[in-house]
Amino acid sequence: MSFVKWSTASSLSTAIAHNAGSTGNLDSLGATAAVFGDSWHNESSDARYQYATWFLQMSLASPSSAAPYARLWLLKSIDGTTNNYESGSTAGLPQRPADVIFPMLLTSGQQACAVGPTMFPSGIAKPLLQNQAGYAFSSSGTLALTFYAYRDEIV
Repeated sequence: MSFVKWSTASSLSTAIAHNAGSTGNLDSLGATAAVFGDSWHNESSDARYQYATWFLQMSLASPSSAAPYARLWLLKSIDGTTNNYESGSTAGLPQRPADVIFPMLLTSGQQACAVGPTMFPSGIAKPLLQNQAGYAFSSSGTLALTFYAYRDEIV
């Protein structure tokens, strides 16, 4: 009899970092601002991951008095290249629900939020993260959006 289980997780991958990456960073990300991360390829035979657990590490410049959160969209390539993605930009957010919501604490201290497992897009995708905390992210401390990816494994 065969069973389906999750495979061993991939190594921890960085989607958006603090002052790093060729596309954007989380350093002082404004109160309603958004930033792109670098695209990734999930179509090679050694990848083809189905799920991901996401981690957002950040701190706010000031403590929030509302219900702070961040939204993550995983924008899919529409033609298999890194040139054409589904609609969405830092100025015009996607007109669909976010793929991941990160709830935050009402504090200005360092915090980490884990969400998952979530579905992980096949093919080529690019992350778009929007700060909805009411205050900018701090420019110090650990600022990173990272993930582990998984797939079903039949044993």
